[in-house]
Amino acid sequence: MATDFTVSTKYLAGLFEKSAKTISVWKNTRGLDVAFISAGKWDLRSAIQWWAESEHYPKNNSEISDSRERWEKARADKIEIDVDRMRSELLPAENVQQALAELISVTKRAFLLLPHQLPTLLAGKDPGEHKDILEGAVDEILKGMAERASFKEIRKRIT
Repeated sequence: MATDFTVSTKYLAGLFEKSAKTISVWKNTRGLDVAFISAGKWDLRSAIQWWAESEHYPKNNSEISDSRERWEKARADKIEIDVDRMRSELLPAENVQQALAELISVTKRAFLLLPHQLPTLLAGKDPGEHKDILEGAVDEILKGMAERASFKEIRKRIT
């Protein structure tokens, strides 16, 4: 069962030993709005967390300051990743793994065509032409994969 930590502006001001006006200033200009619920009502947990991070943190302590900078950078990086994910610029790991497995499968099958297809292509050619034919076949496989061609389409390219 969730516990309600809603407090009044008067309670919050008393807790921080500030005036209600200071609480209002903090809300409007310093970020305490993260704890604002509605007129005269505040989430105590969010208010204390905001206060600890924004007001209480001793700015002249270099060890804490360095730690705080690393934390803020990590938090910003996480937010950026979350935004990218929301924009669908990042895929869940399972989707990437599935796509990679499919790519490996197509790659393997395409390159395994070479021992079957190349004897026909190389028949009657001189050794100097063998290299060009082999490079051409590999190039067609790679181009097909880059263009997201199906296995059948890749097969047609090297026959």
